[in-house]
Amino acid sequence: MFGKHAMDVGNQAVQAAVMCEKVISQLDHLRIHHKDATGIIRMQRLLMKRRKELFYLKRHDGLAYL
Repeated sequence: MFGKHAMDVGNQAVQAAVMCEKVISQLDHLRIHHKDATGIIRMQRLLMKRRKELFYLKRHDGLAYL
């Protein structure tokens, strides 16, 4: 959906979308296992990576960011 072709995984918009899906998956895991301390740390790292990727995408390709 975000790539330029079917096998496009290197595009920044694709990577940001994949990172968002990972965050949603981790959030679902933490809703069930709320005492998982390493899961919380992993969630924080994923959020930092997602934030950096979205900022990069916003700076370099504003249309893909929207």
